[in-house]
Amino acid sequence: MWPFLKAGKTTRMAELIKTLLSFSERAGEIARAIRREPKLFALLVEEKGEGEKNQRFAQDFKTLADVLIQEALRHHVAVRIPSLAQRVQGEESAEFTNTLGEQITVRICDTQDATATLLAKVLDGNKEAADILASLAHRDVPFTPDPDLMRSTRASHSTGEYVRGRAGAADSAIHQQGLQCVTVLIGLFHRHSGLPVAGIINQPFAAFNKSEQRWEGKVY
Repeated sequence: MWPFLKAGKTTRMAELIKTLLSFSERAGEIARAIRREPKLFALLVEEKGEGEKNQRFAQDFKTLADVLIQEALRHHVAVRIPSLAQRVQGEESAEFTNTLGEQITVRICDTQDATATLLAKVLDGNKEAADILASLAHRDVPFTPDPDLMRSTRASHSTGEYVRGRAGAADSAIHQQGLQCVTVLIGLFHRHSGLPVAGIINQPFAAFNKSEQRWEGKVY
């Protein structure tokens, strides 16, 4: 499969799965925090009429949130499994052009301050939002797998549901709308054949904890 799996395949595969599970929870926390932080959520909301909103910036921020998770995964894998650093692929382009016409490649830098400086350029100097995003990208989020949550199921991915932010009603434990439909998807594929071999789904808004007034996630 991968060169680094030739010796001790089982151990190395377990290490890879553990790394991706750990990162999926960090990605889920990024998703929750963007909705939780007023400064970030203000950039995300697109509920205004077409004539009121800055369509370009709203779209850019949604894409930036996706790219931030994508590049944070690349960085996370590179730190823990260097041999796979160049094998991480994502659907989003990391290239952004700000209002000054500067072309910027989003990446996770060696330090949180450096990442914040880079993100501030994309966000047209919005240092407060950049600092929050950089903190999320560099934060270690502990993850302890819960056997009750590690089960096969169906889930859907919807940026629109994420922005609208309404909790959906369940139908046979499968949500058709609402925040519960939002997922972070991470797939593993065979490098030579291109065939998928495994996948991780993190559901950041699986259930709302009323006593603590916060969303809790699940991993599949």
